[in-house]
Amino acid sequence: MKKVQMIIIIVMLFGSITISAQKCDPTACLSSKNTTMTISDDSIDIVMENDKMMLSTMTSHMGMVENVRKQKKIKDSDYVLIDLVVLNAGFTETDRASYSKKTVKIASKYGIDMAQSYKIGTHIAGMGPKNALEFNLWTMPSPTAMVALSGDTEYQANVPNRDKIHDMEALTLFLARPKVGYSSFTPNEGKTYLLDFVIMNEGAGALQRSIYNQKTKEIAKKHGIEMVSSFDVLQKLGGQINGVLEVNIWEMDSPASMKALGSDTEYQANIEFRDQIHNIKNLTLYMASSK
Repeated sequence: MKKVQMIIIIVMLFGSITISAQKCDPTACLSSKNTTMTISDDSIDIVMENDKMMLSTMTSHMGMVENVRKQKKIKDSDYVLIDLVVLNAGFTETDRASYSKKTVKIASKYGIDMAQSYKIGTHIAGMGPKNALEFNLWTMPSPTAMVALSGDTEYQANVPNRDKIHDMEALTLFLARPKVGYSSFTPNEGKTYLLDFVIMNEGAGALQRSIYNQKTKEIAKKHGIEMVSSFDVLQKLGGQINGVLEVNIWEMDSPASMKALGSDTEYQANIEFRDQIHNIKNLTLYMASSK
């Protein structure tokens, strides 16, 4: 299928979305010497407090909001639709849950599955929507599965409700593939997750990012931070986050781990290279938890 045709299909599925085909590191805004996006100890404390509130809110709603699906592993062979959900004013998590329940059932007829879902707690940095509600990973054997879904009469009947509930301009979508070796993970209750939308500076790309990853991942592990999922972005399909190369999910016990990493002398020695290759201003980071 040609690229132009696929864009048309995605617009049919998800509404009037602005298409912009362009290409973070969880700690890319920690201890930076030449950016205004430095996260201070106070900022980390706020994130930690928000994280506690988010977990408390989720617990209190467990009885009234039904989970759409159990969390599932993503296969290396899957195509993945990365879905950052933003609601219109006046609509709630309950409205979204009702919509999702219907959509998941319809999509399953075509091999499209909401494999994993995360509740957004805190927008830490970047150009992404500050009021994002959830982050979903939809799997499918091929993007052509969405062609069949777009023609489904039951799905089409639900489009007015979809557009009423969601902010279709801010809702962010990427078509992606899982990196080899990162497909056996499922999110765990009680853990904190950092959603990391990697954006590179002009002239830097996948090679530079790979070099940086190798340096950073082992340092992060010392502080209980581990990259558990990673996706290569094939195409941006809509939303506000431009130039994303890859999307990563980092697992930790608490946001306090980030504070410890930012103070690590080995990590600090890598900051100059980090800032040289990454677009620190636009990188987007969210704290989240498993739904």
